[in-house]
Amino acid sequence: MNCVEFNAIIDSFLDKEMDDKEVAEFELHFTSCEKCRNELESFDKCSRILRYVLRDVNPPLSIKDIVFRKIDNIR
Repeated sequence: MNCVEFNAIIDSFLDKEMDDKEVAEFELHFTSCEKCRNELESFDKCSRILRYVLRDVNPPLSIKDIVFRKIDNIR
């Protein structure tokens, strides 16, 4: 796994959507790559902050759809 592949699946790792083989490959890369370890840590912190801040927010479905589409376009 290289850094580009690693960054493309950080969210899957944090959301526990990977099988055992994928997790092993992911963990092998971040244990050997300081840049990706830092990226994972930053992504995880951001994720936790967003979950905390947005825990009481319940926007209408139409707004959620727009936001999720924009997020998908960023990836």
